[in-house]
Amino acid sequence: MNGWKYKTPLLVVIALLLFACNSPTPAPVPDSPLSGTALAAARTRVPERKALATQQAKQTVQAMAGLTSAKGSETPGASVPATAVAAASNTPAAQPTDANAAIAATSTAQPSLTPSWTPTPSWTPTASWTPTPSWTPTINPTVTGTPSQTPSPTTTLTATPTITPTAAGGGGTRIAFVAARDGNREIYTMLLDGSSALRLAEAPADDSAPAWSPNGTRIAFHSSRNGNFDIYVMNADGSNITRLTTATGDDQYPVWSKDSSKITFTSNRDGNQEIYAMNADGSSQVRLTLSTKDDGGPQWSPDGTKIVFTSLRDGDAEVYVMGADGSAQTRLTYNTAYQGDAVWSPDGTLLAFVSAADGNKEIYTMKPTGAETKRLTTSSGDDIAPQWSPDGSKLVFVSARDGNNEIYSMNNAGTEQVRLTSNSADDSAVRWSPDGSQLLYVSSRDGNSEIYSMLANGNSQTNLSRNSSADVEPVWQLK
Repeated sequence: MNGWKYKTPLLVVIALLLFACNSPTPAPVPDSPLSGTALAAARTRVPERKALATQQAKQTVQAMAGLTSAKGSETPGASVPATAVAAASNTPAAQPTDANAAIAATSTAQPSLTPSWTPTPSWTPTASWTPTPSWTPTINPTVTGTPSQTPSPTTTLTATPTITPTAAGGGGTRIAFVAARDGNREIYTMLLDGSSALRLAEAPADDSAPAWSPNGTRIAFHSSRNGNFDIYVMNADGSNITRLTTATGDDQYPVWSKDSSKITFTSNRDGNQEIYAMNADGSSQVRLTLSTKDDGGPQWSPDGTKIVFTSLRDGDAEVYVMGADGSAQTRLTYNTAYQGDAVWSPDGTLLAFVSAADGNKEIYTMKPTGAETKRLTTSSGDDIAPQWSPDGSKLVFVSARDGNNEIYSMNNAGTEQVRLTSNSADDSAVRWSPDGSQLLYVSSRDGNSEIYSMLANGNSQTNLSRNSSADVEPVWQLK
């Protein structure tokens, strides 16, 4: 009987071991918090629970075997050690009836399968990373104000602002001028409001005297890029720069005929300064004047049949006129004082010019034949550089009558003379806009020479070029 005292618990443990190894897979669990992915994970742990139960049974058998082997040395009537009895008493005594019971039977050995390890929306892809309109590249054409910030990730593309040319001034959309802002004198253009300045003829030499073709498509100028000055033309955007003259002397100051088909210029290629003409492509270059003194300042008549110019051939500066081919050269003024700088009225019926016949330089008009000379200005200072308005009703000019050079306007008869600029610096080189509503001019009022615009009545005087270098020789695009 004492032998069964140790064998009986051993048989019980063996029976439990066999039961644990052969118990069926728990039936499916109804929907609960452990559903979907969590239920699949729970099923994968069933074999682990079986292995754990088997291990516990083996440990109990080994403990009982150790008691049996020590039986012969024990004192009769001794009881089983308390540790062994405690181990045997912890062995499950009944088969779990469902999966939840099996989970509970091993809860002391395995981490509880609770929602704390279940994947949650914190890792589930959500709208927080889903591409949304907040990061879609967009082009914001509005350039007023700072673009607002949007949640990350955000990519905001701001388009380069498109500047609509100002309609003021009529004619074309740009102004050509000369600037030394990049080291040497170069030709630039800008919009009528002074924006979008563009360097056109880049060269390590001087480019000057820009002249728009009347059709507004090309600019003629002179350049020393090949040593001496020559005449060049280029498209309005600076492309297709073409050299038109190749003489050994200096060819300068190009002037377009009214139909854009021909160009006159001055040249000293034959010793002294003379007037030449050529086709707009540089072909058929012809010397128009032939004298031992300098001839210059050619201006085409509106109908393209005549050219007025200034000549020193008779000892002093006088006004002459000739045919477009150089024929019928005729002296129009007769005085020992300076007379020159003649310009045609828009209808071709009058010439405005400068004369010092009465002491200081004043503005006069006359017929293209030299008849009906009329003095328009009378002041103590020099009045020079007359320019006709597009409709021929007014003239603007530069006068030093008030101490420094300022811009004035008057009717074509010399009445209603009005001072348009008023400052302590010089204002000069005035030009009408093609529609007669505005004026361009050069002023040093801000320290260096800058290009300004103003209304024909002198209002709204505006610095257009706004640069630390000298900006000069402004000319309007004509179409």
